[in-house]
Amino acid sequence: MATLHLCREGDRSKPVVILIHGLNGHFLDSWRHADAPSDACWPHWLSEDSGCDVYLLEYDASLSRWQHQAMPLPDQGDQVASLFSVHPALAERQLVLIGHSMGGLVIKTLITQSMQKDDPRHQAMVRRICGVVFIATPHQGAELANLAQALGKLLRPNPQVSNLQLHDAHLRQLNHTFRAEHARLGFAVQVFAESRDLEWQTKGPWLPWLTQQVRVRVVDPSSSDPSLPGVTAVPLAHDHISISKPINRNEHLHHAVCAFLGEIPSLTAQLAAPAALVPVAAPVPTQPPARLSGGNDKKLNPVEKEVYGRDAIVAQVLDFLRGDANTLTVAAAKEVSGVGGIGKTEVCKAALKAWLTETPHAAAWYLSLPDHASLADLLDITQRGLALPSQVDTMDKLMAQLPPGLYYLDNLESVLSQPEGIKALKAWADQPDVRLLVSSRLTVPTVFGKTIEVDRLPDDAALRLFRETWSGPVNQLPQDTELTRFVVNELGGHPLSIVLCARLGDWCSYAELLHRWRQHGARAADDSEHPTPRLGSLDASLTLTAQALHQHNPHTLLLWTACALFHGGVPQDTLEELESTSGWIDARRWLTRHHVLTRNAEGRWAMLPPLARYALDAAQAGRAGFDWVAMRQPLQAMFALRVDQVQSICSNDQKLAARRWLQQHFAALVCLMQGEMRAAQVDETWLQVMALGLSNEYQFNTIAAVNLLATLSMRYPAYAPLLLCQGDLESGLGEVGKACTCYEKALVLYENRSDDLGRANTLKSLGDLDKRLGEMEKARVRYDEALVLFKKKSNSLGLASTLKSLGDLERRLGVVDKARDCYEEARVLFLRENDGLGLANTVLSLGDLESRLDEVSKARIYYEQARELYENESAALGLANTLRAQGDLESRQGEGSKAYTLYKKALALFKKESDGLGLANTLRALGDLESRRGELVKARACYEEALTLSKKGSDCLGLANTLMSLGNMESRQGEIDKAYTYYQEALGLYEQEHASLGQANTLLVLGVLLFNTKNWSAALARYLAALDLYSQLQEPVGWACVLAEIALCQQALGHPVERDDALRQAVSMVQQSNTPYVVAYVRDALLEITGSEAQAQAWLAAHTSH
Repeated sequence: MATLHLCREGDRSKPVVILIHGLNGHFLDSWRHADAPSDACWPHWLSEDSGCDVYLLEYDASLSRWQHQAMPLPDQGDQVASLFSVHPALAERQLVLIGHSMGGLVIKTLITQSMQKDDPRHQAMVRRICGVVFIATPHQGAELANLAQALGKLLRPNPQVSNLQLHDAHLRQLNHTFRAEHARLGFAVQVFAESRDLEWQTKGPWLPWLTQQVRVRVVDPSSSDPSLPGVTAVPLAHDHISISKPINRNEHLHHAVCAFLGEIPSLTAQLAAPAALVPVAAPVPTQPPARLSGGNDKKLNPVEKEVYGRDAIVAQVLDFLRGDANTLTVAAAKEVSGVGGIGKTEVCKAALKAWLTETPHAAAWYLSLPDHASLADLLDITQRGLALPSQVDTMDKLMAQLPPGLYYLDNLESVLSQPEGIKALKAWADQPDVRLLVSSRLTVPTVFGKTIEVDRLPDDAALRLFRETWSGPVNQLPQDTELTRFVVNELGGHPLSIVLCARLGDWCSYAELLHRWRQHGARAADDSEHPTPRLGSLDASLTLTAQALHQHNPHTLLLWTACALFHGGVPQDTLEELESTSGWIDARRWLTRHHVLTRNAEGRWAMLPPLARYALDAAQAGRAGFDWVAMRQPLQAMFALRVDQVQSICSNDQKLAARRWLQQHFAALVCLMQGEMRAAQVDETWLQVMALGLSNEYQFNTIAAVNLLATLSMRYPAYAPLLLCQGDLESGLGEVGKACTCYEKALVLYENRSDDLGRANTLKSLGDLDKRLGEMEKARVRYDEALVLFKKKSNSLGLASTLKSLGDLERRLGVVDKARDCYEEARVLFLRENDGLGLANTVLSLGDLESRLDEVSKARIYYEQARELYENESAALGLANTLRAQGDLESRQGEGSKAYTLYKKALALFKKESDGLGLANTLRALGDLESRRGELVKARACYEEALTLSKKGSDCLGLANTLMSLGNMESRQGEIDKAYTYYQEALGLYEQEHASLGQANTLLVLGVLLFNTKNWSAALARYLAALDLYSQLQEPVGWACVLAEIALCQQALGHPVERDDALRQAVSMVQQSNTPYVVAYVRDALLEITGSEAQAQAWLAAHTSH
């Protein structure tokens, strides 16, 4: 876990300086000479003399695994970048990073990974780095790392040590990438090198048999050089350890770094200026992929040089864009309905281009769907295109995050053919400040008020398009009258058919084209799938194109099919890898010449949906030249390689890059796997390897993953790991019934195979599900069985995770000591395994436990620790839950303003992450706060929204909590009957969920209601039942309050002895707790019983003097 320690504050107008220690270092001692006190050493002098804030970074960089399991460099870089990106002290501040030894490599790693990562926060943080200082940094590797590796059996060197070996391949790649980022970002760099050998005696308790004197230059001069233009390493008369520990302010390192800090503005200005050898590109602000940036946006450029023969229709669409109508559909005319390539997309793009040229700042979005897209595909593509912060698997979630503006939804016919798709699009159109422009191959007049139909090209435009795209000798073409018979009558004036046939001019003469066309065209006209010759013209044109391509190069049809899997296009580097893996080197040239493959605005190699559909159908059917088996093999190898890399135990650059690659191409992989399942010859082994290997990737692609796993599970009903993956995904999506079915099937299969680890994982998942459903004893049995199996298999992370879940169960049941023991044991294991997220979850649970026991100071400490851990892990939901818990704690302490701020922060995160249950719980807590403030209208609105969300998420416990809150509000307003009804309903749910604390709280308030109606005996019965539960739960707040109520009740019943006994216990509880709410509650009861302050004091003196 990385942590920042403030050394000394300086001037906020100056950069923040952060010191990062090296291998086996310490956040302060690595910079402090042995004789210097902690508050009078180099970091302090640096702050005093430069005027900068100075922070010290603490992170695990142990030399040997006997001490800790430190992370490899890529993970360290990512962890530190996450910390720097969210740390409030660094917000909007310029940064100077100073790294000693491996600390310099951490700096390089966090800069390069952040700029390659799709996280605007990381990139914004890196762009604020204005200077970097390397002190004895092994840019090419270190001798000490080689020594450590040589003694590997004894030292068990960490992955970081492996990263530091001389001439390590990782370091070479890091140097190359860092040089490129330095040239692009333009921060200043200063470098210092050691010039003396490090000497040490190896004899000691950890190496008793090795007593020789060792001398080594850890980082030699060549390795100290970062190979940056104009940057030279300054040698200092120190060894690798002493170089970063100046004895006093007179040392050269101190003077040089202070001068560097003072000169940074001018140095960065020089670097930012254009240079002859290294031009520095200005940072380009990022925007969501689907956002149109104005009339010059490349996504709006026509496929051909212009849009032929569509001026009138473009003008109609432009009128809509300029007006205030809410929706418009542009569809193929009835005669050509269902066929692609008629030009509807080109019409819409041309109108958008003209409109955005007139109004360049208008908010407009362009979303294109693949053929046969479902509503789930639309949601997924929209979430990615708009760069929404979380997955959206329902239309409600999308609508909650939809920015205002105009949306162009292209190729929507498949979605509009489904009833749920039509309903969803209507909901989209009904959103305030949202307009829809839709294009479809099908006419759907029932969806929107107006439809513009796109028919065949006018005759003159069709002739001009053919002549201007003809790739053969111009003199082969006949006069207009004869050419019209072919282009207009036989090709039907269909734009895509015209272009495809015209591109065949370099394959055959016009006369031969006419002959071939009439052969294929006649068959197409008689085909039952093509009711008119015009509809069949595209299929015939594509068939002729395929024949030509196959004759040019047999590999073209394989590459055509492979690229068809990638909706939105294939990135350049992926296509190059595919060509290299497959040997299809020359195929791309022919595909582009025949207009099948084109470079789109994002630089991807893409094709029109009709072309993609034709190739995939042809490959599945085994048409001449199309071969699914030959096509799939290189793609299978590429995907299998990435899956193998992401399953690596060690986290490294390769693993991170593989994960990014898989996420980028997940939709294409799904398409390949689904196609494979329909193929004549199925590679079953590859499918199963992929299905299981992607287990950790499904959570990042939930919409596509749900459908894929459902299909795979039907195909492999006896494959237990697949069922476990499917269960985890369904559970995460709230589909409890489906998840339970998957887990139960998996458990039976694992038991039949005597697979202990598989059983343990499934039992733990089933336990979580049982706990969620209120089946506590059933869950406990599952957890206990899982613990035995995890211990048997020595699986520490599985053991830790199960202990944490068991602790949650014990806490919910009020078994406090067992809960704490489980949490502490889990915390030790998570720390040992360096699992930051597991540790954060456990620390949060410890905070909840202490908060429940009214240990306010302990709870606050745990919550702050959890917040820091979640921020380091960039875990937004964990952070939101912690903020809500802190709000609850502050609310009970009477800190309403603090609680309100914390709740609002939590709400924003829950909304961003589309977490309905978290949102419901926070709204309920905020409603309680508003109710206590007297803002009853606001409180009721919060409660009603929370009820709706809890019901939707089948969250019985959340529903009960909100009913309790509504009862409290009605009670305060004197609506006793309404309050009683709410309380009784809540009590039933708490009993159903075995939620003892909820039951106790509800019994307490029911007793108060009955007491206020003078039904004292019934009230006392409720109080005593609550007292029994509070005492079992060791819940001091409720315990003290119910004792005070019992005292009042015994007073009303005329039982002075029982009254005084209860009151004495309540006062004793108050003395153990400083909670203002509890103190006031018991004091009020005492005053009501005694009648005055003086008599209350007298009672206290008489009954508590001992």
